[in-house]
Amino acid sequence: LGDPLHLTVRGYNLSIRKNEASRIEVDRLS
Repeated sequence: LGDPLHLTVRGYNLSIRKNEASRIEVDRLS
């Protein structure tokens, strides 16, 4: 499966698989 991605978002530490990361959508709020 490969190594997970490690992210820090607004103080939260996240570890997700690359196939999960490909489904993330990000919108600009301001």
